[in-house]
Amino acid sequence: MKKIIYVVGLAVLAAPFAAYSDSLIRVKCDDDAGASVYINGKFVGECPVDAPAPAGTVNLRVRSEKGDYEKVFEKQLRVVDGVPQRVEVTLSAPQLTAKAIAADAGRQLKAAEAGNIEAMQKVSQLYEDGIGLEKSPVKAKHWREKAETAKAKKILELANRGDVASMEDMSNRYETGLGVAKSASLAKSWGTKAQSARQEQKSSEKKAKLWAKAPFSETRQYFHNMGKDVQFVTSSPISLPFTFVFDLISLPTASTNMVQVANEAALRPSTWGNPDSMIARASLQLKANDPAAENPLIVAAIK
Repeated sequence: MKKIIYVVGLAVLAAPFAAYSDSLIRVKCDDDAGASVYINGKFVGECPVDAPAPAGTVNLRVRSEKGDYEKVFEKQLRVVDGVPQRVEVTLSAPQLTAKAIAADAGRQLKAAEAGNIEAMQKVSQLYEDGIGLEKSPVKAKHWREKAETAKAKKILELANRGDVASMEDMSNRYETGLGVAKSASLAKSWGTKAQSARQEQKSSEKKAKLWAKAPFSETRQYFHNMGKDVQFVTSSPISLPFTFVFDLISLPTASTNMVQVANEAALRPSTWGNPDSMIARASLQLKANDPAAENPLIVAAIK
């Protein structure tokens, strides 16, 4: 009986020494007192703290949380039995907590289900990366395709309103089947429409260039504005003399420009003689809006 008591007594006395046979890790945090310290996933106190650690590889994690953001420090340590260690901790920049990330993913998913294209794209990426949502390549593909279909619908609306870039986009989409059913005929149709619209844009740009090069362009612009805006007539009548004087001073330069463009036009008789050419169509449009443009030198400025 005495032997049993003696053995038990030795075991009790030896227990504290066994507990402290591991090494001690002293954790100190720079400017983050009160951060939670974990060793191998177990909370051991708040920084700064001295905590025992078993010999071998130890995972140290220090975390400070404020609202939806947290700052984290993680490091693997090699602990030698009986040898204390000191760790100086510098926490990371603030980042969203896992809870906040999941909440944001939930909001994005709700917006996506309501038809928000940007949210659809975001949800697709979240499923792809497994951030805030369970990783799922199948769901990522579903939302990616859904987003492209919604985008194609909006782009088609713009194309039907005459937006050239949207026409070109629809041509490419029908060519590749991105967001729409693949169709070579529709791809060609939208490509032709886009090309025609681009030509019309160039024609308008050439008309604007002609307006700038023609003599007395500022004065003619003044009267053009008078015809379109009654308020302009009452608000700036005094500017007409100054506008005319400016054009008069610029007349030599404008005349030189007109001779130059006339010479350039003379070098392209085949293009000029084609009634369907861009130059001819622009000149007809210009004549309809401004009779003064019937002067061949003025019309020749379209190039």
